[in-house]
Amino acid sequence: MANAAEVLEQVEQGRVTTLFCEPVALARGQLRAAAEELEPVPTLVELEWERAPSLARELDEIRDALADAARSLWPAWYVSAEERFGTVGQDATNIDSLVAKVSSLHPGVSSSWLREAYRRCQQGRRPLMRHVASAVQVRQLAIALDPARLVFALSVDIPEAPGARLRSLARAAEWLAHEAGARTLLLVPESWRGRAELDHVTYGSLTLEVDAPFMPARHSVRPSTGLVGQVAPSDDAGVGVGAARGSGTPPADDSPPGGASDAPHVSVGPIVGRPHPGSEVEQLVSARLGADAELRGLFECNQRLPAFGDKHYIVDLVWRTGKLIVELDGPEHNGQLAYARDRERDYRLLVSGYATLRVLNAEVCVDVDSVINKIRNVVHRLNPVTKESSR
Repeated sequence: MANAAEVLEQVEQGRVTTLFCEPVALARGQLRAAAEELEPVPTLVELEWERAPSLARELDEIRDALADAARSLWPAWYVSAEERFGTVGQDATNIDSLVAKVSSLHPGVSSSWLREAYRRCQQGRRPLMRHVASAVQVRQLAIALDPARLVFALSVDIPEAPGARLRSLARAAEWLAHEAGARTLLLVPESWRGRAELDHVTYGSLTLEVDAPFMPARHSVRPSTGLVGQVAPSDDAGVGVGAARGSGTPPADDSPPGGASDAPHVSVGPIVGRPHPGSEVEQLVSARLGADAELRGLFECNQRLPAFGDKHYIVDLVWRTGKLIVELDGPEHNGQLAYARDRERDYRLLVSGYATLRVLNAEVCVDVDSVINKIRNVVHRLNPVTKESSR
């Protein structure tokens, strides 16, 4: 049995590592949290199916999902997750210099694909070309997402699935790992253990140690269902900030005909510099802070801070001047191991000069005004001048 951090360190490039876990949704959150604390931090691309994919279109669905993910990051392509926190990106206007630069650094990049993909992103369209094979496009999209430390996590959390769909999921995971050449995780329920259809992807499988919560989580908002980076204007029905799906209707020349009702939800992390597009809690608190005459402009969202002991942490909200961090804790923080990890994190940040205020998602859902007043009271305590100026 391995924890999330150990899993991320063990997964091998270009192959599938299957993780049996229960519940899968909680395991996803813990995997995401562990990825954000690795050094260097990887780019984690999550593809989540509500049910196992059908054989008819699963490879095209993956290609479409990765195109949505890449479009969300554009023009910050060919850089690492850590570099994105430093606002490192590419010049979206001078395509000739970009092609020369990228081609010299990453020999596997197709200059013709890059030119066309950039042109489409500039137009707010998916970086997909009808005439280019899906395998080639997946390979190019993977390099664009993160050429150094890319991890895919595919997951389905329904307890039962037909054999044909299990074979389809296994095939999709293997195809993605091979074509993208990236570390690929397959998260499936414990109830799927021993299914013959998965035998060829369960050799060397792991059991993910899911941190049991102290109590059932209530009023929680589904974590991390959005995209990172500057999201391009969407031209796909059903595809937008925080809800990118391959099932959205793309432009006529961007996708083969036919529906994709089982298309995966895709998200890219870590989030940089804005409220998490998949967390209603983060969006609500950020909006209320932005509308508050006293607190407006104080806090930055999802920033990476150095901490004592050569650690770095991604924090939900930070007021740099007042050295205050606000963490909005969802159900993945309820477990015993998570509790200990969070306290170690708070300690290291405190030694580095930052105080941490932790707020449960449930508090925001029940009474957001009370949460804003909590933040206000701490701001007043750390900076009495703010309190006086608000009178």
